[in-house]
Amino acid sequence: MSHSKPNKPLRVMLVDDKSDRREMIDFALQDIECALVACVSGDGDLLSAVQQCNPDVILIDIEAPGRDTLESLESELKKAHQQLNDRKVIDKAKGIIMKQRGLNEEQAYQAMRKLAMDTNRKIAEVAQNIIEAASILSG
Repeated sequence: MSHSKPNKPLRVMLVDDKSDRREMIDFALQDIECALVACVSGDGDLLSAVQQCNPDVILIDIEAPGRDTLESLESELKKAHQQLNDRKVIDKAKGIIMKQRGLNEEQAYQAMRKLAMDTNRKIAEVAQNIIEAASILSG
């Protein structure tokens, strides 16, 4: 079976305090045609480095104090994913309101916002309820 080379090398970020080990890993990555996009020490600003370099893979020294930052990154990623999903739900609900009530986008958003505030709920929750109600009413 032949192995084809990937179009783009895998982008790797290395988090390690030991420069000799970083150098050894860099050479090993070159051998397998990976691109080392960043070397960060364990006490560096890992979150900023990840945002700036956008690696495909992060190799981290298990003893590095910055590994707590990776857990923070995972939390931030989950939060961003939820915000994206909320945004999609809100946009869909705005479309329903615009169609049903003949409002523009800003007016539809303000109507949802007011309902959320009046009922002490998150706007994404209100938007989800609008989508569900519209689904029931449309049959």
